[in-house]
Amino acid sequence: MGSINKTIRKNLLEAKENKKSVLTEQKIIISRYSIISEGITSKSKRSQKDVASKILVEMVSLRKQGFSEELLMEQEKSFFSSMSSLFGGGFLDTFKEIGMKWILEKLGISPTSYISEVLQAAAGDLSLSEIPKLFSDCNFTTEFIAHAFAEGYGKKLMDEKGFDGIFMSTIRNGLVEMLTKSDFYKNIASSLTPYVCKLIGGLDDKLEKVAGTMKDKVLAN
Repeated sequence: MGSINKTIRKNLLEAKENKKSVLTEQKIIISRYSIISEGITSKSKRSQKDVASKILVEMVSLRKQGFSEELLMEQEKSFFSSMSSLFGGGFLDTFKEIGMKWILEKLGISPTSYISEVLQAAAGDLSLSEIPKLFSDCNFTTEFIAHAFAEGYGKKLMDEKGFDGIFMSTIRNGLVEMLTKSDFYKNIASSLTPYVCKLIGGLDDKLEKVAGTMKDKVLAN
């Protein structure tokens, strides 16, 4: 009986500590995003881009520090909903655009090039939960760019031949699938990996300086 009571007591203590840890993380996450929203002084396009840049750094930084993905997504969905109400429905698109432009610039891809157009379009299809991976997960980013290359090549090839319509879209999708399994695709991914990983690593160094003693400061308030 005594052994059962000890087990129950231990489980209750662990549950209490876990709840305390979740509440602590939640407090920090809410505080960080509140700082961004409270600093908004106008609804201009410049202000919108500034907020988008700050939230991008925060999303990657908090994940790098090991915060719960579930708690982060919960707060980020709420944040983006608020920003869409404030700036208009295009805020998420602006956010994706800024993030993708940063990657294109660091990779030395011209913003007016065809491949830039392809990557911007591909970024538009990313879910909110996938966006931070572009700036923190080397393999995800490499795969994303390589797949966009293959898809863009397939589309360009079909467009040049004047193929259009639902039937041709099906053929194009099949072509893209074939390309992603080809040596062409593997060579692109292999060539991109060192550049993309170096890019992601550089961002990590920058975010370490931004993060600092974030947790201690928030908990002290």
